[in-house]
Amino acid sequence: MFTAIFIAFIQPFASAFCDVFHSRLTNGIFKSRLAQLLYTKALTIITLPILLIIFGRPDAIDFVYIGLMLLAIALDIAIMMLFLRALRFIDASISQAFWNLGAASIPFVGAIVFNESLSMAAVAGFLIIVASSIALETDEVGKVKFGQGFWLMMGVAAIYSTWVLLNATIVRDIGWFNTVFYYQALLLLLSGISFTTPYGGRLARENWDGFRRNIGLFMVYGFVATASFFSGIFALGALPLIIKEGISSVQPLFVLFFAWAFSKFGFGGAKEDLRGWAVIKKIACFILMCAGLVMLVR
Repeated sequence: MFTAIFIAFIQPFASAFCDVFHSRLTNGIFKSRLAQLLYTKALTIITLPILLIIFGRPDAIDFVYIGLMLLAIALDIAIMMLFLRALRFIDASISQAFWNLGAASIPFVGAIVFNESLSMAAVAGFLIIVASSIALETDEVGKVKFGQGFWLMMGVAAIYSTWVLLNATIVRDIGWFNTVFYYQALLLLLSGISFTTPYGGRLARENWDGFRRNIGLFMVYGFVATASFFSGIFALGALPLIIKEGISSVQPLFVLFFAWAFSKFGFGGAKEDLRGWAVIKKIACFILMCAGLVMLVR
């Protein structure tokens, strides 16, 4: 259990880096969200050989799981398109916190679908996480701001819960490595096909300079994104959903850290309010989320 929890913590840490990276691209480098998505998803090509070297060949799987993965990828793309749009309106850390609203429904569905136990303390922990997420969207006078970014992230939250449950079903049937490998391979195949279409090719050419100037960060992103997906899928198969999603709820704190680090070391451009009052409010809400996490895993 300790090893699984440790690996599960890699996912929010690595995803936080990816969120700040996406915010930087959205708010300063790429004009097209679709081109940004194609370039980042195509980077799975650098990780598939590594997976083969370390873990060997994957097992053959039934075509029904290929179909389920294609559905999961479609949901993933819908999530990312909404998420990248939301990053133009709200801070990266706050947008990430709203994923927790979608995650709030997962333990209840998981209790029904996978027969997982659900204590009152766990329910209270998730309510704290949800309340903290909403508090992040309040202004200086305590009014909740239901702007375009908020509603976009509501869409993300609704789709995300379905995506998690679908992947949990797949990984518990065919194992985490088969899930990771085939999912990444399908992403690479679909990205390659997209680049060969007239529209995809035009987007790639129009945004090539942005990719070329930041190729070092893109390469780092490719490895970090794979580590995030790898650890998240592993945790889905090794931990109850409520614990896995509870661990993921601390991701906004890591996003805040990476946003500060990016700006500190000359990689600015991410949308993140790092003023004193805003940072204090965020940290207070993130601490409450951590308290909710403790109630979840006890």
